[in-house]
Amino acid sequence: MTADDVSVVVITRNRPSVLERCLDCLKNQTLPVRQIVVVDSSDVLKPISNHPGLLHQHFPAGRQQMPKARNEGTRLATGKIVAFLDDDCLVDRDWLECLLEAYQERPDYAGIGGRITDARWPYDATKPIGKVSPDGEVCANFFGDGGGILAVDFLPGGNMSFRKDWLLRVRGFDPAYVATNHREDPDLCLRLKAAGGLLAYQPQAHALHLNARNSLGELKRWHEFYLRYSFARNEAFFLARHFPHRVWRRWWLDSWKQLQRAVAARSAVALLCVPVLFISFGIGLLSHFRATGAK
Repeated sequence: MTADDVSVVVITRNRPSVLERCLDCLKNQTLPVRQIVVVDSSDVLKPISNHPGLLHQHFPAGRQQMPKARNEGTRLATGKIVAFLDDDCLVDRDWLECLLEAYQERPDYAGIGGRITDARWPYDATKPIGKVSPDGEVCANFFGDGGGILAVDFLPGGNMSFRKDWLLRVRGFDPAYVATNHREDPDLCLRLKAAGGLLAYQPQAHALHLNARNSLGELKRWHEFYLRYSFARNEAFFLARHFPHRVWRRWWLDSWKQLQRAVAARSAVALLCVPVLFISFGIGLLSHFRATGAK
């Protein structure tokens, strides 16, 4: 396995300055990146810095549809391994080298993801890394080193890679995860595992997450309701698909917890989010039933 076997896919939308920083990191790797596929869902396509092997694809269908954008990147990728980066993730100079080392150590693995640093999310050594409980509780914690390369249940969306043949085997990412596309990455990973694929976490393959949504002021006040809708709707869809025995309990439990937090905070916005969460969860369940009924 060499650097020639890797295609890096970067999905982006209306962030040219952030994208350039991401690409600069890829251009300065200790191992050369042979192909970079930029799937650009921007309203207006702007030119970006040239780089050997760079493919800049305008993809309007990727607006609020990261699964479709990632699938387009997979289609265009020529490498045996497809590595996905968010446009606001800046990788270390040895990022690709560390990924390849992990694939060489574990040649039978379907996918490997790396560590992410984000000021909002500290590493908690008391919690597992990349695990999904039998009840459907998702624990990311991809922010520290748990002791070398670890087997995990899923990979971090902003810094993950897969063998292309495995992606094609499970038909890639599912566009049924809408809005912010919450849970698209663990959904793909659980489908890979169900098909027999193994996944690993390589903490040395590190990326700094700039959190462009906040730093660029993309989130407005009303987006609080949009985010609540997206998280609850997609969480319900995810649970109904993979953990149907827990979905009804989670519907009521999550709504009750949100109500308790809202009362404790004495926040009118938080109180208004309670019915949004409850209704959105129901919409997610209905969407899943419609999707399974159509098959």
